[in-house]
This record gives sequence, C-alpha cells and structure tokens, in this order.
Amino acid sequence: MAGAVMSRMRVQPVRMIWYRRGVFSGVRWPGLFMAIFLGAVIYAGIVDSSFYLFLGLGYLAGGVCWCVAMRLSAATIVTDFVIIRNMSSCGNVLCWNQVVDFFVREKGAALQYTFLYVDDEGCHARFDVEVPHTYNRIFNRMVSRSIEKKVPYMPEQAYG
Repeated sequence: MAGAVMSRMRVQPVRMIWYRRGVFSGVRWPGLFMAIFLGAVIYAGIVDSSFYLFLGLGYLAGGVCWCVAMRLSAATIVTDFVIIRNMSSCGNVLCWNQVVDFFVREKGAALQYTFLYVDDEGCHARFDVEVPHTYNRIFNRMVSRSIEKKVPYMPEQAYG
C-alpha cells in the first residue's frame, strides 16, 4: 500500500482522475482474501484462541492494505504530460507528444478515445481510454490543447 501511495504522489500535476466502473471493481481477490480470514477470525473468536485471533486480524489488515493499493492503482490519471490508465501494470502510460492521431467512439456509458502513437522503437501502436461522460468536456479540452494544436504534419506525395 505504501508503494501505491508513493507512486500516486509522484504523479504531478493531476488534472483529472477517475476510477473504473464500480466502487468494488478490481478488488475481487483482496475481498476474497479478507473474507477467508474474516471467517478464520470469527472461528478463532468462537474457539477462544487468542493467537489465531491476532494472526487473523493481522491478515485482515494486510487484506485491507492490498485492497487500498489495488483501488489506488486502478485509477486513470490525466496530467499535462501523460495519460496513465492503470499504475499497477506496464505499458499503460501515454505521453501526449507521442500521439499522432486519435478518434472517439461511443461505448456504453462512456466515450472511448483511441490514440494512435509511435512508441520508443518506432512501431505504431494504439492506446484506448474510456472517459466517463462527466469528464468528457474537460478531457476533450485537454486533447485539443495537447494534440490538435501540434504543428500539422506534411502530407506525403504519391507518385504514379
């Protein structure tokens, strides 16, 4: 949890942040872990075993820390320089200056922005971000400020 909090604090200045669909999305495994050890704590309380009670409470505290870390890292963060889709896995960071083109389409209760970019090796790739409708106007303003104001690239001439 401390690592997730420190990673989150390093990202500055945050302009927008939103979480995945539900409050409990992404916390399924920590929730299952805590449910198992909650059962162990209840059993230790019934049997009156203080050692297993404290051991179970320690594991429950660890499950809470795991749950908080998963929730913190599952956010989509937008800054002036990057979009971070999920801090817990690699390849989920896109710098605004890498973007070559983008398009938008409706996807349920959100808009899906697809950014086409060139990575460090020079390969073309895509980066999808689902933006909730409540953040659409602000995110669109960020896109227009960061991408559409770039120097237009020269069209290639086709011979033939």
